[in-house]
Amino acid sequence: MAAVPPQAENFLAWCFVPHRDHVKHKTWRHPTFCMILMLSLAVSVCTLLSNYFESQVGYQHIPIQYETRVKWASFLGIYFAILFLTRYSIECKYPFSPICLISIASKTIYDMMWGCNVCILLSIYGLLMDKPLILGACLITISCDQVLFYMNW
Repeated sequence: MAAVPPQAENFLAWCFVPHRDHVKHKTWRHPTFCMILMLSLAVSVCTLLSNYFESQVGYQHIPIQYETRVKWASFLGIYFAILFLTRYSIECKYPFSPICLISIASKTIYDMMWGCNVCILLSIYGLLMDKPLILGACLITISCDQVLFYMNW
């Protein structure tokens, strides 16, 4: 077997080896990488499963007008941006200071990787790509997630 080059080993360790006090968690690069990786995997898997179930089951798709889907996707995008900025501003007294832009932004990006927040982004994708199964799965996930969260809280 061929040995893994040191650069690749360092990159894999940077990506996937957990250590809560590591310096990678105090900058924006690692959380952004994790968010992009997670969203690309989620979109790929959801699209594959949606296409599979639509082809296997006698699925009757009732199309929604494109303009309506774009309006709802825009609403969810604005809601997601407000959610992100609100979480960011709650954590930081001085939002544009260098410390806040680096350390608090990374914590906010990590917080945006909760299931309900990811489902908002997947719902936008489902609306724009006319994938009602993805949209329905996201609605069910958010409903169950939020009910359990409020019961626990």
